[in-house]
Amino acid sequence: MMRYLIIITCLVFVSCQESFFPEFANEPPQIVVEGYIQAGEQATPSLVTISKTYPLFQQDTVITPQQFLGGATVKVSDGESEITLAEICTDDLDPVLEELVKETLGIDTILEGFDICFYADILQQMPGEIGKEYQLTVNFEGKTLTAKTTIPNFVSIDSIQLMDQIGEVQLDNYRQMFSYISDPAGENYYRLKVGIDGGPFLSDFRSVTDDPAFDGSTFGFPVNKPFPRDQEDFDPNLAGLFEVGDTAVLQWQLIDRVHFDFWNTLEFAQGNQGPFSSYSRAASNIDGGIGIWGGSSIEYYTIIIE
Repeated sequence: MMRYLIIITCLVFVSCQESFFPEFANEPPQIVVEGYIQAGEQATPSLVTISKTYPLFQQDTVITPQQFLGGATVKVSDGESEITLAEICTDDLDPVLEELVKETLGIDTILEGFDICFYADILQQMPGEIGKEYQLTVNFEGKTLTAKTTIPNFVSIDSIQLMDQIGEVQLDNYRQMFSYISDPAGENYYRLKVGIDGGPFLSDFRSVTDDPAFDGSTFGFPVNKPFPRDQEDFDPNLAGLFEVGDTAVLQWQLIDRVHFDFWNTLEFAQGNQGPFSSYSRAASNIDGGIGIWGGSSIEYYTIIIE
């Protein structure tokens, strides 16, 4: 969750020219909010985390449990009612409650090996509804941070196709996946992540897209199996292909514009890291801090690869 706080992709050239320092290099730590509210049959309850940025040139940037901070008051309002999210610190959970939190929030991995605090609508007092605007208010260390988001209409996947041949190449034990949607006229913003065999939901480099290229039309697009970043012997010829026997779960979301801008800038920066990359900051909609309060309509599709 701290991955976007300061995206260190800058290169400072030391030569006959003056060194270049971004204008925010010496900024004091800022409060970072990452929160989501979803609508849909399998939507998880609202979830918010709070952390702080690193100084740009700090050498020790190892994420520690203390960076996911407790002690805040976090409220969500839909304009008619307001709820206060429960503060949950994993070190205080007994094993039974920990399993309940994992199941309810769908965060199997976030609790492993960390003592962190987060804020959640664990009793689901305010489930997300399509078309509604939600305001987030965070009071932390004497500061008030606010943000608004709207949950957009959902656009379902019309069909999913598995192909065992690409051109003249027979895939044998592998398949290429294609999905098709009917994109409504007007601006729409999509996010897709894929989980394999019960593993975490990941994206293949970029998880979001807007629709200028296919606005108002039926559109087919490849769904790639996430790149196994920790697999050293990965065959690049099989990039994006699913293996027969895989169980793939597509996490398909419609997101609003500010939510799209956040992921689009973040993932662009992450995908362009390298010795000649430039520094970049993820777009934010948090007034008084940085981060994202994002609404989405969501649905999951399970496909057995055969």
